[in-house]
Formats: sequence, structure tokens, C-alpha cells
Amino acid sequence: MSVIKGDAYGHGIQECMEILKKSGCRHFYVARLEDAINLRKKE
Repeated sequence: MSVIKGDAYGHGIQECMEILKKSGCRHFYVARLEDAINLRKKE
């Protein structure tokens, strides 16, 4: 489980999610609904 918020402090929320997925993480939590929707669309 990972928590990603605020554009991952400038690293990019999408980029961080991809790295975490490659390392085996399958559950992600975000602070804003808008972030969740955007990540789901790009998945």
C-alpha cells in the first residue's frame, strides 16, 4: 500500500505510481478524488 499526494512533491504522481507498481505495490491512496480519477484514466 502506498500513499501518493500533492504530485508526489514535484516528482509526478503518474511517474511515482509506475515505479511503485514495478516494485510490487498494488494499492494506492491519494489525498484528492481528482488525483484518483486521473490515475485511473491513465492506467
